[in-house]
Amino acid sequence: MTDDPQNGGGTGSHVSSGAGRVALLLLLATATAVFLAESWVHHGQLDDAYIAYRYADNLVSGLGLVYNPGERVEGITNLLWALLVAGGVALGVPAGVAGHVLGLVFGVAALVATAVYAGAGLARSRLGVAGLAPWIVLSSVSFALWSTSGMETPLLAAATTAALAAEARGRPGWATAAALVATLVRPDGVLVAAVILGFHVAGRWRQGWRAWACPAAYAAGILLLTGFRLVYYGSPVPNTFYAKVGGIPFERGFRYLLDFFRGGAGMLLVPAVIAVIRDRRWWPGAAFCVATALYVVAVGGDVFPHGRFLLPVLPCLAAFAVRGAAEAYAVDRYAGIFVSLSIPAAIAWHVFGTVPVLVFGVVVLLSGAWAAAVALRRRWIGVVAVATVAAVGVWLSAAHLDAVRGAMQGSMRSQELARIRRGFRVLEHMGYKRAQVMRSRPDPIRLVAGGAIGSFGFFSGLPIVDLYGLVDPEIARSNPVMREGSVVLPGHQRSNAAAIFARRPDYILIPKPEAWVSDLLPANVELTAHPDLEAHYEWDEEVWGYRRTNPR
Repeated sequence: MTDDPQNGGGTGSHVSSGAGRVALLLLLATATAVFLAESWVHHGQLDDAYIAYRYADNLVSGLGLVYNPGERVEGITNLLWALLVAGGVALGVPAGVAGHVLGLVFGVAALVATAVYAGAGLARSRLGVAGLAPWIVLSSVSFALWSTSGMETPLLAAATTAALAAEARGRPGWATAAALVATLVRPDGVLVAAVILGFHVAGRWRQGWRAWACPAAYAAGILLLTGFRLVYYGSPVPNTFYAKVGGIPFERGFRYLLDFFRGGAGMLLVPAVIAVIRDRRWWPGAAFCVATALYVVAVGGDVFPHGRFLLPVLPCLAAFAVRGAAEAYAVDRYAGIFVSLSIPAAIAWHVFGTVPVLVFGVVVLLSGAWAAAVALRRRWIGVVAVATVAAVGVWLSAAHLDAVRGAMQGSMRSQELARIRRGFRVLEHMGYKRAQVMRSRPDPIRLVAGGAIGSFGFFSGLPIVDLYGLVDPEIARSNPVMREGSVVLPGHQRSNAAAIFARRPDYILIPKPEAWVSDLLPANVELTAHPDLEAHYEWDEEVWGYRRTNPR
């Protein structure tokens, strides 16, 4: 079982305790330095980040926490993040720079929280083991990408991991506070709160009212938040809830979950399961992982790649994996060695994603074989598995040497980060150029209808109605639709062409039907087919959209 945290380990315990702490700090400091070194440069940011930036700029400018001045609609899902960006703007920092700096700060916080969580209950002499967990998180494309995207993801990952770490260390007050922060960041932060407070009450129900002190404090915070939303926005939940939830088949969410595990997280499952089985302190974290997975499947996943919604799960799996490997090693040295193979395998899979799927099978086979050897007390099972895999590995390496060399020469992680960041930069530039063109038009622009309202909306400052309902309650509450010839994208299934044309926007920023895949979205299909488009609008090549021919 897990070591007593106060147990130094016998003779020389003070020396070994110091060595364990030094190892932990060195591993954590190195991981932090690597993260900052590779992420310091301000890359292109996700278009959606600019929606929160516009809210932040408007708040500091005295227009309110709104997207369109005069329209109180909570079209963001990251309230606390927008407020933090607004704090940076108030200090004179541009919103994009503030978002990048905050991403770095909370990316580091997520690495620290991962190490703290992995070290919960670990003997001081063995704290170095916990220092491996941040490296698993750091190696993933998801962490590197979403920590520098301008989005709230690193803050959510840091808050949820901190909440679980505090709960595992017997600090319910701090756990409740971190869970409340997670809920302020995104509404799905309620998942970690429900898990932590549920276990808290279940373990302390005999204490009477004291068992309910933390849940009561959290409930008070939620009541204040809900009260603010009702008074300021007139809705108990963000408008994005109505705009994004529903209309997505479960199978898409399941594929999203499967892609997350195939991307490297699946390598961690065997040691993670060992840790959860052998130590009850990981049960809340395991429940959080399951709850998050079910939530992601239920909402159909995310429109963006690399498991953004599942990133808060990765620190949990990393912490479980290193502790599970340590538990296996404590039971049987040889079993521990081979179960531990899953950790470098996961890191290698994250970095070199071009490694054949065969590697995944090999690691799972070895880990499973040695886990069986421990459970059945038959070490020969593990020995046979190792000998078989070694023989097959030698044969395959000799037969496919060029393929092995090629896989090691290119890093999927770096290539994928560069590719996606280029895409972010292109969309940023497109939004900026379109905003410049429209702001230079001599005629005043009363309203623009568009789908990509992030960077364009931020740089233009024009009144905008979002085609998918993010900042429009009427469209957000329309039924999600599945139109013939349209694609299925989470958060993009709302459509109400009648409401759009009733407002007579000066511009409708959708591409021609043959131009791009986005016109296969339900809203674009409906707008393109609506008779008012042809009757009152003409194509404007300069803005890559439609201009009204008879403006008021």
